Amino acid sequence: MIRVSRCLRISSSNRNEQIGEEELIKAYSRFTFPGRKGKYSAFTWNHNQFTGADWDENKKETGHIYRFSGKQWKTDVDPENGNYDFLMGMDVDYGNTAVVRETKKWLRWYIKTTGIDGFRLDAVKHISAAFYRDLLDYIRKQTGMELPAVGEYWSNDSLFDVALHYNFFSASQAGDSYDLRSIFENTLMKERPQNAVTFVDNHDTQYGQSLQSFVDDWFKDHCYAIIMLRQEGLPCVFYSDYYGNPVKDRPAVLNLGKMMKMRHFYAYGEQEDYFEDQNLIGWVRRGDEEHSGSGLAAVLSNGEGGSIHMFMGKKYAGEVFSDVLGNCADTAAVDEDGWADFTCEPKRVSIWVRQEAFENLVING
Repeated sequence: MIRVSRCLRISSSNRNEQIGEEELIKAYSRFTFPGRKGKYSAFTWNHNQFTGADWDENKKETGHIYRFSGKQWKTDVDPENGNYDFLMGMDVDYGNTAVVRETKKWLRWYIKTTGIDGFRLDAVKHISAAFYRDLLDYIRKQTGMELPAVGEYWSNDSLFDVALHYNFFSASQAGDSYDLRSIFENTLMKERPQNAVTFVDNHDTQYGQSLQSFVDDWFKDHCYAIIMLRQEGLPCVFYSDYYGNPVKDRPAVLNLGKMMKMRHFYAYGEQEDYFEDQNLIGWVRRGDEEHSGSGLAAVLSNGEGGSIHMFMGKKYAGEVFSDVLGNCADTAAVDEDGWADFTCEPKRVSIWVRQEAFENLVING
């Protein structure tokens, strides 16, 4: 519903700068959701619960930002454009008591209804940090659950490893001129692995988006091997990579399902890297006693391919390993000292597991 509201026009490039005098606009600032008939909540939104808008029904012009009289942007937000509280549409006032109360009530209902056990918080650079601290503290105490949370704050300081994504994108564009040994440079996966949430692509990086930086298909397996089969970071899988995207006529990443299963069953134990060639890198995970059959070797090439002599451990002496991705037909036999030569074809990925694990993944993967 539309309401006439007193507003101040604000500069889009400096949200702290007022343009002109106070004026009246017509804003869509009342939301009653009649179709819901109060089933989930009797709460209705009114103009008091918003800070600003970007549309005046009178003028029907885009490109303007209006801050409602008596309201202020929150100060504990990103400083881009002077203050990045306002993003688009109707800006929710998370300092309003009724809004905070309803959000807490809704979140309790949502957790109970869906059974989720953690949060991805979208666009946190535009929302008061104090609000989030209060909300998370409240909901964890109310539910008695740990409820880990990660915020999407698009910068190199984000706990989503944005820097790693851009390294992936650059590597996919550069081909064999990219030095794979530098793939972790300036990333959270390297600097703060216990806090890093890793991803290859997401809705913001796909084609047509403002942050378009979509990793080329030939390099997707490389990226998912890195985030799924190493010990650092908590990986996120992009829906479009797992299921494909018919709108853009893109298939699913062929080996993603197998790598997810490999992470679950076999990617455990001590990790050792073999990053000696700029176009051919590898690592081993030596498994542990808790996960039967665990352990693997990974080799990634963005050039001519080749083999890497890697130490799996003497406990694997005599074991035969196979490439579960099927990119290399040969097998690798571990010698009596625990070493083996693991091969990778040009610009491909090979993930090597023991024969028993290989047969399990081929049959059930």
